[in-house]
Amino acid sequence: PIQHWDGPWLLPSLRSNSSTLSSTKVAQVDAIDACLATMATRMSHATEVKRVLEGRDGRKLAQLMDLQDEAMRHAMANGSKGSTMAELRLIDENLQETFALLYETAQLLQARNTKLAYETLVNALGPFQRAFREDEDAWLVKPMHRMVKNLRSVAEACDAVPNGMQEKTNNMADAGAQMMKCFAVSIQAQHNRSKKLAALFIVNELFKVYFKLNTLHLCKNLVRAVMAPTFAKLEEFPMAQRVTYMYYVGRLSVFEEKYKDAEEQLEFALAHCDKGAVKNKRRILQYLVPVKLGRGHVPSMDLLQKYQLYEYTDLVGSFKCGSMQAFNQTLLQHQRKFIASGTYLLLEKMKLVVYRTLFKKVHQVHTKMVLEGAEGRGKSTQISMEMLKASLDWQRVSMDLEEIECLVSNLIFQGYIKGYLSHQKRTLVVSKQDPFPHLFEVAKSSY
Repeated sequence: PIQHWDGPWLLPSLRSNSSTLSSTKVAQVDAIDACLATMATRMSHATEVKRVLEGRDGRKLAQLMDLQDEAMRHAMANGSKGSTMAELRLIDENLQETFALLYETAQLLQARNTKLAYETLVNALGPFQRAFREDEDAWLVKPMHRMVKNLRSVAEACDAVPNGMQEKTNNMADAGAQMMKCFAVSIQAQHNRSKKLAALFIVNELFKVYFKLNTLHLCKNLVRAVMAPTFAKLEEFPMAQRVTYMYYVGRLSVFEEKYKDAEEQLEFALAHCDKGAVKNKRRILQYLVPVKLGRGHVPSMDLLQKYQLYEYTDLVGSFKCGSMQAFNQTLLQHQRKFIASGTYLLLEKMKLVVYRTLFKKVHQVHTKMVLEGAEGRGKSTQISMEMLKASLDWQRVSMDLEEIECLVSNLIFQGYIKGYLSHQKRTLVVSKQDPFPHLFEVAKSSY
């Protein structure tokens, strides 16, 4: 009769007269209740799996395979290989084996044996890949996504186990190799082009693995694969997957110092990100803001406050007013965060822009003094190294005149200042027209 029950909510009838029972009898009834609840839950999940498989409902099947969902994992863990195979005996043999191993993985996760759970999950990939390859329809695309996501989450959980509980492992690297097999199966799909649409999701999951392991050189292979003519056009994939892809490719461009590409890719990700996905937008802006700064675009304080990018508020303020002291303090304060996100070197380069802004203000003050006659016969286009040194001393930046000359020469070479340096007179001679070009114009040639 258990197979006809809908779930454990019918079980309380066993305890309807529990007030008249002894404590020993109550304990026995509780044990029976727990046992029947476990059996009913197992049967309910296995029966639902069978129903979904017969209906070829890929989206629902992916939900039933979710090892990250605690309730689903608990339902799966209450199954066993034998009972599962019996319940699913009428479906595809490969999928029978897949679910038997998934149930076993869930049981091992419940027992906190993450090492063996990961190994069992890897074993489940083989029969699932065969089922995906042999089926002529594309209904297994969503379940393929779920299998890949399960693999990454279990590998991450396994590697996170502290030393002493079990041997330290590097399953994330192995997970990357296993995902590549799934990627190969998806792009080689011959029976149905729609099956190839499983590929971009797998690429995004591989990006997450490679960024976590700091093996960014492997990302280039993925980008080349996506750009290959045999790969489906990006427009054919769901927008959410395209946004994720552009986010990671944008980050990769930042690391490779391809800032123009990074700006375009991250702007696409931000513009098409779901309006309610505030956390995702914040992640995108963590890289887009410094890229924009380097290309001469200063974000508003309202934007930084809205997405809680507080590490950039003081940085942007110092960037606008040319305060090297505030810039250095902010960079030092959030150094670990910037290094972890991979934007520290980019922000270090922003120092030249801050120096440029500071020297521009010195030029404005100097020009005003010349016009007012305070500089005697001095020319507004000639700024002494001593004056630049005084501005740096005021900012508590210690530099001698030789270092300042070197800095000014670099600013001229990079295009931040139009002019030349007179070493003999220790003077910066700036152009009469547009001596400090707009940062956007500089960025077009140098970024």
